[in-house]
Amino acid sequence: MRMITGLFIVHAVVCLSPLRAASLVDGEAITLFNGRNFDGWVMTDGSPVNEQWEVVDGAIHLKPHAGSRAGSIRTTDTFEHFELEFEWRVAAGGNSGVKYLVREADSPFGRSFFGCEYQLLDDAGHKNGGTPTKTAGSLYDLYPPNPVAKQLRPAGEFNQGKIVCINGHIEHWLNGKKVVEAVIGSDDWQARRRQSKLADVAGLGEGPGVILLQEHLSEAWFRNLRLTRLPGGDPSGTLVTSDVDALVAETEANSLALREQRLRQTIARNTAWPQGTWGDNLWTLAALRLNEKTDEANARLLKAAEAYVASHSSDIGESAMPRPEDPGNAPWTFFSITDYVRTLCLFHAKSPHFPGRLKPATEAAMKEALWLWTSQTSRVADYSRDNLLLLLGTENHDLNIRPVHYLVTSLLEDDPAYRDRPLADGHTTAVHAAAHRAFFREWPRHRAATGLWIEVGSTGYQKYSWPGLVNLRDLAPDPLIRHRFGLLLDLALIEEAQISVAGRRGGGRSRNYSSPGGFESMKGLLYGEGGGSSHSRVLETSSYQAPAAAVLLRKQVFPVAEPFVIRNRVLGQVDDSGGEGHRIAADSALVNYAYRTPHYLLGSTLQNPALEYSGISRQNRACGLLFDNPAVDSISQIHPVAEHTGGGRSQHSYWSVQHENVLLLQRIAQVGKGHPGSYHTRALGIRFEGEDLTMTEQD
Repeated sequence: MRMITGLFIVHAVVCLSPLRAASLVDGEAITLFNGRNFDGWVMTDGSPVNEQWEVVDGAIHLKPHAGSRAGSIRTTDTFEHFELEFEWRVAAGGNSGVKYLVREADSPFGRSFFGCEYQLLDDAGHKNGGTPTKTAGSLYDLYPPNPVAKQLRPAGEFNQGKIVCINGHIEHWLNGKKVVEAVIGSDDWQARRRQSKLADVAGLGEGPGVILLQEHLSEAWFRNLRLTRLPGGDPSGTLVTSDVDALVAETEANSLALREQRLRQTIARNTAWPQGTWGDNLWTLAALRLNEKTDEANARLLKAAEAYVASHSSDIGESAMPRPEDPGNAPWTFFSITDYVRTLCLFHAKSPHFPGRLKPATEAAMKEALWLWTSQTSRVADYSRDNLLLLLGTENHDLNIRPVHYLVTSLLEDDPAYRDRPLADGHTTAVHAAAHRAFFREWPRHRAATGLWIEVGSTGYQKYSWPGLVNLRDLAPDPLIRHRFGLLLDLALIEEAQISVAGRRGGGRSRNYSSPGGFESMKGLLYGEGGGSSHSRVLETSSYQAPAAAVLLRKQVFPVAEPFVIRNRVLGQVDDSGGEGHRIAADSALVNYAYRTPHYLLGSTLQNPALEYSGISRQNRACGLLFDNPAVDSISQIHPVAEHTGGGRSQHSYWSVQHENVLLLQRIAQVGKGHPGSYHTRALGIRFEGEDLTMTEQD
């Protein structure tokens, strides 16, 4: 490893063997109509567009006419695999169409242009409105639109249309809803074709072909015609809706199977790692979820809870914030209380999930133990909307404390034995529950708007944060909280997937240590690829599934065909506006920046070295280059390493500037604690990791 004390420059020019690009976009979107003239368009016979067609207000207008045919117009280019988006409207009683894969062919009607047609119609005012295969959105005379999904606007109003055509798979979309799906040449296709007026058209649907706007004695308008070529020729590399649905269903099934496997592995022996109380919490949660060894699970939970309750005075004293370092004699550890409260919420007598798996005595003892802990650690003052970015410790500590406060008080607020019982800050259980509820209704929206995470990409600590989020999505009594945390998890997984290579997060990261980390293994479980939670069983006992967009990004979209830039705000700057505690600025001056190409992802966190950032943001910052090579199983990477002193972890080691494939890093001067500069940091080095990397140094 080479050590550098000054400036570190990465100029990424990477050469790898060709990779299959499985992205939706094979090229830039083509504007089929420029909004000014008919460049790229001709009459079907190749002559210039006639005077019956005109451009008005950026739209193609087919003038009203009767008796004589004005003729259809077509593109001069041909297309085979594409996505075509357009807007259309017809006059009252109007009839037109957008035809595609159009070729000149012989038919009983003579030599003419034939192809597949996206029907445009005033269903309410035209006689064809009573024939489903000839109504708006249909694949004309072959496939009717789905009547449940179809939402047609009245004549005279613009509708949004979309045609997807790739490797013989066709989709019609109308106003944002898929209404037709068909496969050219399938048995169903051939049977429908034989029953249609197109029965004798040779090679119907074979490409490539032109796009044609049909004239059918009706006034019509077309605008915003945009076509994107798709990567055809290899059906295994396409992304059509039916393929996506199948991929998502397979991923979900594999994930659920892996979760059960992990649970069974957990209870196979009478203990689980980490040993002791922590392992017991995981073991009892797994046993009760599988509904096996429930007597043993209840006995363990009851014994530990009763011992804790007996050792705590009825005088709860002053509130105090828990710390992972505090040993105590609680029936949970700092990081397993999330699993412990999940056990109570899933299995108590009135649970909407698996009621009655906890025996009455066990349930009562667990409630009292959790209430005692909450009474000493929860303060209503910490749950105002002004404190959405006030951390109770680090970010992962915060997400092991606050969700438990809410789940415990919301479970007990309707219990007469607890509702009016005061906590250490003098407020009752019911008052705490109301404050927690209002706080968590806003928390996910606030995080989505301000940058999601502070310990972003942490290999060591995100595994402790996500179980609390999943608990709120699964267990919150308030449906709005459940919904919003579900959306937040979806958003976070999509953001993770877009900046990851084979599950390894790239770009700028904080509190980053050795890779892979525990959170990477948790993500693998969600995608049905193996792994699991090393320190929790929350995800294994949850029904939460990765959103389709994240599955698609992880499994099919990458490597990409064309380079693109990822830019988004992240949290981490200290809020110096006043107020006690560990506060983060909502408008933190931190940008996660990454440049993704067909072969690599280069990224960093852009920051201002003169500003003050939270220790959990600036600690062990990481960035660098990940290679995107599906041909090998391992992940190769190049990244800077900050040499740290014996005094602790490196803080605020360097700052960076990046534009696409050029990244500049400079070490921040060492000044010690109490100053925005770095400390516990010596020189910067470059580390090369990966069996398929070859380093060549030149002057």
